[in-house]
Formats: sequence, structure tokens, C-alpha cells
Amino acid sequence: MMNYEIYRLVRNSVEEILQERDLSKSSASEDYLTVEQVAKELNIKVSRVRTAIFSKEIPFVKIGNLVRVSRKQLHLYLEANLKLPSASGRC
Repeated sequence: MMNYEIYRLVRNSVEEILQERDLSKSSASEDYLTVEQVAKELNIKVSRVRTAIFSKEIPFVKIGNLVRVSRKQLHLYLEANLKLPSASGRC
């Protein structure tokens, strides 16, 4: 039961963040993040973000030598890969 409560809290937090960021903006005015900004937002190492980009795990765009990640696409990717707790409490 406690795992479901944690899931609900995380789910509600994600929904609030998505609403605050108003991800319904048009793609022309969409917010793009650097690799460093993605790492900071997800609280992971920059090298892990680069690995995920290299393996095409995270959607990205390349402008010349610059790599950018759409905030909207990043949040959609995270939501699509959200792992729900099982009844036994194991992931």
C-alpha cells in the first residue's frame, strides 16, 4: 500500500511540473535544454545524459555541433518510462 502512495505522490508531482511548464507551447517557442541542464534537472551525471543521447535513449536535436533536448520531449520520455511498483513491492 505504501508503494502505491509513493507512486501517487510522484505522479501528482510530475503532473504539477508539466502543468507549470505549460508544455502545450508550439514547437517554435519550445524550451530546449543543454546536456548540462538535463543532467541538473534529472539529478544525474552529465556522462549518463551523454550516454543516453548517444544510444538514442533520450530524444534530442543537433544544431551543428550543439546538442539540445526539448524539455517537452524529455518529460514525455520520462512519463512513458515511469515504472510502476508491483504488488510485491519490487520494481
